[in-house]
Amino acid sequence: MQLNPFVSKTVFVFGTANTVTVRIEHRKVMEEVKDILLSFHKRMSIYESTSEISSLNHMAGCNSLSISPEIYDLIRRSIAYSKLTNGAFDITALPLKKIWQTAEQIPTEAQIYRAKKLVNYRNIVFSDNKIMLKHSGMGVDLGGIAKGFAVDKVVELLKIRGIASGVINFGGSVFVLGEERFVGIQTPFGKKGTYIGTIRVKNKAVVTSGAYENYRVINGTAYQHILDPHTGYPVNNELLAVTLIGAKAEELDALATGVCVMGIQKGYDLLKKRQIDAIFIKKDGSVLLTEGIKESFSFKEATYEA
Repeated sequence: MQLNPFVSKTVFVFGTANTVTVRIEHRKVMEEVKDILLSFHKRMSIYESTSEISSLNHMAGCNSLSISPEIYDLIRRSIAYSKLTNGAFDITALPLKKIWQTAEQIPTEAQIYRAKKLVNYRNIVFSDNKIMLKHSGMGVDLGGIAKGFAVDKVVELLKIRGIASGVINFGGSVFVLGEERFVGIQTPFGKKGTYIGTIRVKNKAVVTSGAYENYRVINGTAYQHILDPHTGYPVNNELLAVTLIGAKAEELDALATGVCVMGIQKGYDLLKKRQIDAIFIKKDGSVLLTEGIKESFSFKEATYEA
């Protein structure tokens, strides 16, 4: 009987399962991974009342707050992604998220208008190691970038520890380190473990974002969780899901959300400039691939899912 040469560890933070798989001889690194993830969650989650982000939101419109260097820099980079996407990705969209997340009825135009006035990444003020949100009622939510950030940090840790092979899968934000593997692309609205196809990758991140992942039913209509910061409403375009393939999971995490808002053409133009490959799944069921992955995408059986 052949023993499985790999060992996995799953930590539940960021509202999802976060799994790291390495060779069994490197299993000691798992406790370090767990500590890193719990630390990030404690500092970044809007659902932790004492987190740095919750404290920042609580002080909106009043005072600036000293932020740890890692989170400070992450917020800085989030602003850069907002600029790249012309605001399609915006970490200040929390006021909109709150009204849609709890809505029993479609929010009124007045509610949308009031929330939209508080959404603008340009109203995050940086000073030395401090950050301030300009207006009372503003709120930052790093949920659209946190998993990718954490993936990259764990990849960095594995490399520091001399670990040359492994797979990180944080709620569909995947990084394949070392050995080449097939990553499955989930069929939208399909049973978990059913794929439209697979992408063959090595030393790359694979990140998926889509309308099917999380939605709320109001008056019999499903409204997806990705909101357009410009309109204040859930995204409604031809794109059902997008999977991005590139070097850094953090960048892919932010841009995947942005592309879902921007739509296929504008999203494609941006990704081409950033040299990021993509799999676009349209609502009509058709699948579009960028040139760089046409040879590595297939319908073979998957090992890991994005």
